[in-house]
Amino acid sequence: MRIKVGVRIKRIEQPNGEEIFRASVPAKILFDKTFDGNTLQDELKKVEVEYSQLITHLRKIIDVIRMEKTSNKVLLYWDIGDRIYRYEKLNNRRKFKLESPTKHLIRDLGISKNLVRRCRLLRITYPDIRMIDPQRSWTSYLKTLEKGYKKTPEKSHSYG
Repeated sequence: MRIKVGVRIKRIEQPNGEEIFRASVPAKILFDKTFDGNTLQDELKKVEVEYSQLITHLRKIIDVIRMEKTSNKVLLYWDIGDRIYRYEKLNNRRKFKLESPTKHLIRDLGISKNLVRRCRLLRITYPDIRMIDPQRSWTSYLKTLEKGYKKTPEKSHSYG
């Protein structure tokens, strides 16, 4: 049986304004004789780099969605879902696995849980971007995916 170690990630703002992410594990792991300190450090660094890259890409897409006035937003939402879906697959194969990726994404992107869920659902339902009709609206896809879309009040922003 392969042991999985839950990793948490913290957003830290540097004095120069730059944002970085630091991964950590529960303290009891540090005292477990079966874990090598160098391996632990290397694995945490991988989590930090991969998560940071994901956040950077998703922020760029979200910025475009906020500025975009055309109907092809649905392709951007699919891209968000695809990146999240691929990250989660990679994360689930790791020994050092980010706990609650959705909670971290909500916190670090300032988007709603519903948006994360809907983008992921769009990607799972339409696994190839060529299956997406850019002339169809995001709301139209939501109606299809959720069998009758209803807006739910949330504190976080949902774009689209």
